Amino acid sequence: MASELNYRPNFNAMGLVNRNSHNIAVILPFITNYYFSTVITGIQEVAYKNDYNIILHITNDSPERELSIIKNLAVSNLDGLLISVSTNSDAGTHFQQVIDTGVPIVFLTGCLMVFPPRK
Repeated sequence: MASELNYRPNFNAMGLVNRNSHNIAVILPFITNYYFSTVITGIQEVAYKNDYNIILHITNDSPERELSIIKNLAVSNLDGLLISVSTNSDAGTHFQQVIDTGVPIVFLTGCLMVFPPRK
């Protein structure tokens, strides 16, 4: 009957119930750079094989844009965040919002601060 009605499950609702959204955010300063285009290609291939969706954000190496993206992601339902911080990023305080939600963060090109251990 579900197929007859062309039913499609709401993955956002399912993610709220089982706390697994299958969404991973990736924040990169550039996409035209060979290194970053290779990185995102590899991330996409692994994510696809494991039934994960990639939400890609490009900052154009702008710390202000990076901050805006991170503020929005802090309230999103994500399973992880991969980021290469902007050149002049003040990575200190704004990543704490994401960490407080329990979302794991992987820094692709280094981290500018030491985070306190999780409790």
